[in-house]
Amino acid sequence: MKSKIKILVSNVALFCLLFLVISCGIKPIDGSGNEYDVIKIGDQYWLKQNLRTTKYIDGTPINTFIENNSDCFANNIGWYANQPETHIKDSVLYGNFYNWQAVNSGKLAPKGWHIPTKYDWDKLDAFLSKDGKNNNANKLRATTKWNYIPDIGNGLDTYGFSAYPTGYKNFGTGYTLEEDNKKQYTVFWTSTIDYNHKDSIGRIYPYSIIVGIANPMLVKVENLGCPNFGYSVRCVKD
Repeated sequence: MKSKIKILVSNVALFCLLFLVISCGIKPIDGSGNEYDVIKIGDQYWLKQNLRTTKYIDGTPINTFIENNSDCFANNIGWYANQPETHIKDSVLYGNFYNWQAVNSGKLAPKGWHIPTKYDWDKLDAFLSKDGKNNNANKLRATTKWNYIPDIGNGLDTYGFSAYPTGYKNFGTGYTLEEDNKKQYTVFWTSTIDYNHKDSIGRIYPYSIIVGIANPMLVKVENLGCPNFGYSVRCVKD
């Protein structure tokens, strides 16, 4: 009986601690000391903002790139410092772009958090689909900045995920889908490799998630671009 009481007390204590973390302003902190807001969607806890750290969680600086060469699988790990002017002006809103090698380091997320797997995104997608309205991407898109296609406009941001249209970093010094600072989508890395599909020379790619205007649903792809491309990163609680 005493052991059952101890287990109950322990479970209550853990619940209370989690409640305090979420409700009392104790925010996740990355390796650079940046704090992040937290939202709950279904039974998952997500960061409300994209990662913007320039250091790993152990304090080690992340390698910085200015330009991406044409080798998709070069063994380079880092983030891209030559981000668009709009991103630099408001890094809290847009975050930084990281290549998948930085994601795969296991040291990018704040303590107690991780880069979401494809399963984490699938779980989020399933929860968003419960109302049967088939507009899951729109539920995650922010209510401002999505102005590229006037007849579609901004997102619903139903749960406070606030995905902004970052575009992504491609080869060279350029960024994809930017025109007068109006962008059609944002791309998030997952930590999951798709071993079931290979390109013409047998290479495998990580999954990435597209949240955009063109498709009202989340798009999960295994070979949208190179592991050395720069995508946004959003974290989920362990």
